[in-house]
Amino acid sequence: MWFEILILPAVYFLVVFYRWGTKNHDFFKKRNIPYEKPSFIFGGGAEMIFRKKSVVQVQHEIHNRHNGMAYGAFDNREPILMLKDPQLIKQIMIKDFDHFVNRRRFFNDMENLFSSSILMMENEKWRDMRSTLSPAFTGSKMRQMFQLVLQTLDEAMKYLEERSKETANTAEGFELDVKEFTTRLMNGVIASTAFGLEANSFKDEGNEFYKRAKKAVSFTPAQQIKAIFAMFLPKVAKLLGIKVFDKEFSKYFMHLVLDTMKYRQENKIRRADMIDLLMEAKGMIPSDTPKTKQHIWSDLEIVAQCFLFFFAALEPLSTAMSFAVRELLEYPNVQEKLHEKIRSYNEQLEGKEVTYESLQKMPYLEMVISEILRKWPVTLAVDRTCTKDFSYESPETGERIEIFKGDLVRASMIAIHRDAKNFENPDNLDPERFSEENKSQIDSGLYLPFGLGPRNCIGNRFALLVLKAFLYNLILHYRLEPSAKTCLPTIMDKKTFQLKPVGGFWAQFIPRAYGAFDNRDPTLMLKDPQLIKQIMVKDFDHFVNRRKFFTDTENLFSSSILMMENEKWRDMRSTLSPAFTGSKMRQMFQLVLQTLDEAMKHLEERSKEVANAAEGFELDVKDFTTRLMNGVIASTAFGLEANSFKDEGNEFYKRAKNAVSFTPAQQIRVIFAMILPKVAKFLGIKVFDEEFSKYFMKLVLDTMKYRQENKIQRADMIDLLMEAKGMIPGDTPKARQHNWSDVEIVAQCFVFFFAALEPVSTTMSFAVRELLEYPNVQEKLYEEIKNYDEQLEGKQVTYELLQKMPYMEMVIAEVLRKWPVTLVVDRTCTKDFIYESPETGERVEVLKGDFVRASLIAIQRDGKNFENPDVLDPERFSEENKSQIDSGLYLPFGLGPRNCIGNRFALLVLKAFLYNLVLHYRLEPSSQTCLPTVVDKKTFQLRPVGGFWAQFIPRA
Repeated sequence: MWFEILILPAVYFLVVFYRWGTKNHDFFKKRNIPYEKPSFIFGGGAEMIFRKKSVVQVQHEIHNRHNGMAYGAFDNREPILMLKDPQLIKQIMIKDFDHFVNRRRFFNDMENLFSSSILMMENEKWRDMRSTLSPAFTGSKMRQMFQLVLQTLDEAMKYLEERSKETANTAEGFELDVKEFTTRLMNGVIASTAFGLEANSFKDEGNEFYKRAKKAVSFTPAQQIKAIFAMFLPKVAKLLGIKVFDKEFSKYFMHLVLDTMKYRQENKIRRADMIDLLMEAKGMIPSDTPKTKQHIWSDLEIVAQCFLFFFAALEPLSTAMSFAVRELLEYPNVQEKLHEKIRSYNEQLEGKEVTYESLQKMPYLEMVISEILRKWPVTLAVDRTCTKDFSYESPETGERIEIFKGDLVRASMIAIHRDAKNFENPDNLDPERFSEENKSQIDSGLYLPFGLGPRNCIGNRFALLVLKAFLYNLILHYRLEPSAKTCLPTIMDKKTFQLKPVGGFWAQFIPRAYGAFDNRDPTLMLKDPQLIKQIMVKDFDHFVNRRKFFTDTENLFSSSILMMENEKWRDMRSTLSPAFTGSKMRQMFQLVLQTLDEAMKHLEERSKEVANAAEGFELDVKDFTTRLMNGVIASTAFGLEANSFKDEGNEFYKRAKNAVSFTPAQQIRVIFAMILPKVAKFLGIKVFDEEFSKYFMKLVLDTMKYRQENKIQRADMIDLLMEAKGMIPGDTPKARQHNWSDVEIVAQCFVFFFAALEPVSTTMSFAVRELLEYPNVQEKLYEEIKNYDEQLEGKQVTYELLQKMPYMEMVIAEVLRKWPVTLVVDRTCTKDFIYESPETGERVEVLKGDFVRASLIAIQRDGKNFENPDVLDPERFSEENKSQIDSGLYLPFGLGPRNCIGNRFALLVLKAFLYNLVLHYRLEPSSQTCLPTVVDKKTFQLRPVGGFWAQFIPRA
């Protein structure tokens, strides 16, 4: 008996529940329409509801499984006819619109703001509200609203500017959560254009309108469950009082709108926004265009239209903006073309604000937005309810379809727009689809981002206006790139019903034209190659001097040619230049080879020490190249023998290494001397160790004295400086002789040491690292070296031979592109300077005393200047390609009369080093090599994390 009492009702309930859940499953089978087989209760949405697939993925897959004009699908328990054929879509949405006037109702609760909006209104009531609201979106109203949009955009751009100033390196930009940014922006736009409120969500993150708005559209898991329940069981949901939208928010919204209306009426305030329009509709203020028939709208219906404008604009438009940013960072060629067009239009404005009219005259901006809306339509799908029986026969195929009163139909825009039969390569961003010559070929039944026909999105003109204004301002001022948090390629998040990629919408915002601050000093950063050449070469007389880092004239560094100014610099440049002529390079080359021979013997000894010579040995490359360069400089500059491989304790090497090691204490002294040079001088703070300066002074002056007394002459820098000081007769006597002090003479030796030891040894180390990372380049270089070496028939490599090796030249040029010897070039303006770009008309003014800088490491790694800039590709510098490289974009030793005086020497040493090394050793990563290369942020020096370790494997 208990069995019958308990079990039979339960079985009966389950049977009824099952029949209720599967009631419509044979709906399309009876009508002989192909359909997607439904799951119990959830129809075709089970994979979405249980988070197995994203909304986009499910719609794509179902759409692509079916052919023909239409197919059946199930939205939960409801059968829906899915439209595919463009002619059928147009017939339903436009030509036979009177059969499909109404949308499908999601919520039957008429007390709900959403249900009372124009979106859910039906028949004549919908027509009346449509005609009431339409004047809000005319051309004249758009012009008025545009000014309000620009005000909010101005707040947004100021926020980005502040974020940019906060970053340590302005040139690298800053990382931003784009969706949060666009939500704040749209919140402000809606508050202003719809409600006449000022809600700056960038300055005041806690303002009530923004907090409540964000909560309303966040669609928490609880909200999603309530939405599903209300769609499954609308009557039960109403009975239980389940509300999809927060009750408190609805109350807040009602009060906000009605109180604003009352205040405006009492104070006779008029404003070109939606509140004004609805006040006219309610008869609270006289209308500009009185109607013959006046509908009496309830407070709920009036407020519901404001709610819909908020709801249908905030989330969809902020999402469309976020996808626009994402697409442009994924397609930099599209972004740069758009930037060029925007910049061109902006220059025509001559500093004035962009206008509503000028935005309508930008075809490429229109093309880009059209293509973004094809990939990511504002409305994902359009539903209609059939109000009169309808039949359609395709004029092309004769296929016939019948739809009866009460049936639901739907067009899935996200699926139709991504169908390869409708758009070739649909996942690619290709704005050219919408060019003047191509867009006429797109069937309007296949491109419907805002719906189609009389019941399309009423706010589409407003949406396009906001999107255009947003992209115009953003792309004009910022370059968009993937950030550390950007997950590429784009995969849609299956954990939410909202349109969102996995990882969210993160991007790196990089200012396009920028000033920067070096400590407290404002510095104009140069990016344009023509401007760089104008400053460094053509108008060099306006920028003769470098920026002075240290004002202490007793300092060896400050007294060097690097820091000398005006005529003093010119005199010293002409004094030192003979040291770097071709004939002097040939003489120096023999000294370089002697030191290289010592280095190669050191490697040979290391190779003999290992148990298995075939496996090679591990080496700290930076230590090796520092020892090598120490010997090269000691020999070529000072005439000293300082074999740092045999005699690691020699004084010159120990002191040299200590000077360039840049300890934390030294780094602090550098910062202090740069920020407060006068205080540093007063306190006697020296960047370079005083003992080392004294040692250096004594070394150079004693050597000079010894050579003079013993009549010794040698083709090195000491000899050249002895000529300059008049200690020995010069080969080419000058008409005008400058009287150089001892400090100034020694300082030139010091700068040769300082500017060669660390930069050239670092470049050598990066060359080794690049070759072990790119073994194909290393092997090609080895083949060239081996071929030339065979021609020598056992003789030593010559200066002339090294100049005849094209691939060697290409490899070194490419290594110097990635790792330039000079990271940045500074200049101080000595005369006011004006430059106007002949291409864009952009104008730059630099005043006397201003600092300018070209960041070589940034310019040479810019994807716009060099394709795939992080890849080592020597072919960029092949005979046929190198002529295409602008000299204003490739300047590893600087540019113009004040470029690095020792560049020929540096190139010679690099060639000789690589020739000997790659001929005898294969370079591979060792157990201590950290790949990929990440530059160490714990030091001012250019060094990868983990240091420069490599495995040296003898070739024979």
